[in-house]
This record gives sequence, C-alpha cells and structure tokens, in this order.
Amino acid sequence: MKYDVVVVGAGPVGSTAARHAALNGAKVLLLEEHSSIGSPVGCTGLLSTRAVAECELKPSEEFVFNSVRGAFVHAPDGQHLPIDGKQTKAYVVSRKNFDRALAVMAVEEGVELSLRTRAVGFEKENPEAGKKGKKSSPVKLRVIKNGRLETICASVVIGADGVKSRIASYAGLEKPARVLPGIQIEAPYASEDSGFVELFPGSSAPGSFAWTVPVDEKISRIGLTLEPRLAWKNGQEGSSPLFYLEKFLHSNPHVKSRYSGGMLDLVVGEFRLARRKKQFPMALCW
Repeated sequence: MKYDVVVVGAGPVGSTAARHAALNGAKVLLLEEHSSIGSPVGCTGLLSTRAVAECELKPSEEFVFNSVRGAFVHAPDGQHLPIDGKQTKAYVVSRKNFDRALAVMAVEEGVELSLRTRAVGFEKENPEAGKKGKKSSPVKLRVIKNGRLETICASVVIGADGVKSRIASYAGLEKPARVLPGIQIEAPYASEDSGFVELFPGSSAPGSFAWTVPVDEKISRIGLTLEPRLAWKNGQEGSSPLFYLEKFLHSNPHVKSRYSGGMLDLVVGEFRLARRKKQFPMALCW
C-alpha cells in the first residue's frame, strides 16, 4: 500500500490535515486506532469560535450544545471576577459529533479512512534521507489492523495521535515538557449564567485550576487538572485527580450549593503544557 500522506489519528487535527492534503491532490490515508471516530472522549469540549472557524465548520445543532461569552474567575477566598466578552467566544460541543463531522468532510474529499488501525513503528527506506544533498525517502509505517501486522509506504507521515504521540516518539522528537492528569464529570449543576464558564485557580487544583462549563442551565461539565508534585506537597501524597474533584464538589461553597449530586458522564485524560513559557496552551481541551 502506497500513499502520498498518511495521517495517524482521526481527531480534529488529523481529519483537517488529511482533508487539506487531499484537496491539494495527495493520495491520503487516515488511520484511527479506535473502532469509531470521536470515542473515547478525552476533552472538555469547549472550543473557541476561532477553532471552529479554522476547521471550516459552521456551528450547528448537530454538535453545538451551548454558546459561551465569558467567564467567572473565582478566587480561593470566595470573591469572583466576571469577564464578559459581550459576544460568543466559545462553543460547548459534543466532541463525538464534532470529530465525526470533520472525518466525514475528509472522506468526502477522497481521504481513505481505516479504523481499528494502530501505528506500531516506522523506518525510512534510506536512513540518510533528509540530510544535505540527499533526496527524501519514503517511510515504511508498520501498523496493526484488525490484529494483523501490515506495512504502509508513505512520502509523508503526520502524527496527530495525541499528547503522548507514538509517531513523535518513533521520529525521535522531544516529549512534552509537562503532562498533567485531568478528570471531568457531566452532572446536574445550576449555573449562575449559562453563558459563562467558571474557573477556580488555587487550592482546589494545586498547580492548575478547576472549572465548570455549562451545557445548559441545569447541566454542566465539572473538572480539573493538577500538578501531582504540588498536590503531594499539600499533604495528600498519592492522591488522585478523582480525590481532588470530589473534594472540590463537596467542599467549595459555591460549587456545593449548585451541584445536585451524581454524574451523567465521566472523562479522564492528560493535559499538555507548552514547552515555551510564552505559548499559552488550550486550557480546556487535553
């Protein structure tokens, strides 16, 4: 099997990269290790209007649950600062439906999609390729598809396979400077204003922050990320994000008064911090 471009990972970045490669005349293969697009979810599902626009998708009821225009930033002492953007700044989305819409757009442009296909290594036909005076060489990408080992030849391989990218590792690229664990539930929660997310920096999530993101007036996504080393220093050695989430739900006066108990969904994941200090990461999508 030979392709101009092979994209590993059919999330928003992978599907968009594959689609644009196909639009420029490339023969493209898009690989996804899971059996369906957009699952399992590892994201809060709060996307800026700019992010959605760059994907060339128009907001629709198919994937948008709510629009957000600002944030309430809550200090540890109970005070809060409202930040109002006066217009829609972000969308609360179904990541499953959002991811699938982008994958469909890619397939419609001629991208070949292969599910249940996991990249397990690659090598260049000519190890000297890319050096001065040397022509580029095809890459042999090894994958396991439906339990069988196969080899795919590609001129270009794009790694869009997440925070701990196997492709980046196989290529010898640097690992993320820091990866923080994160957890989130979707639960009954009476929002003060469903047009605002709530942010809680400080002791609720040592080294990071907690949040509530309204799906509507009665349901919110509530979660946090934390820096494990700081969490341990605070006297909770070995404690997990779940420990801090439960503490946040039942100890923070503001959240406790609005949280009705129970959960409708649970998401866990990892949050990558930028290597460069001046680069601001997408805080609510890990």
